[in-house]
Amino acid sequence: MNESVGSEPAHAPPMQRRLPAVLVVDDEADLRELLSLTLVRLGLDVDTAESVSAARALLGRNAYALCLTDMRLPDGSGLDLVRQRLVVADVHGGGVGIAAGDG
Repeated sequence: MNESVGSEPAHAPPMQRRLPAVLVVDDEADLRELLSLTLVRLGLDVDTAESVSAARALLGRNAYALCLTDMRLPDGSGLDLVRQRLVVADVHGGGVGIAAGDG
């Protein structure tokens, strides 16, 4: 894992990363950890966030190939992050995938 919420100042320079990088956003610490450990074992570079605001801060500093997000977060919806990523993808190129489940 490279970065978690609150580990660096808000204006830190972008990190040098190996690709692909993944952002995991969930307010449940156990689920964040499980997803992160699984993705790291697959050779991915993983950052985690526990809220929409924390995820936005990471999205502002880093580029991600994938963002796995919970839809219901304490300070908003994971869809807010998807909308933000759609705007970035439209401006800079790239794609966005969306998957949803009931529960």
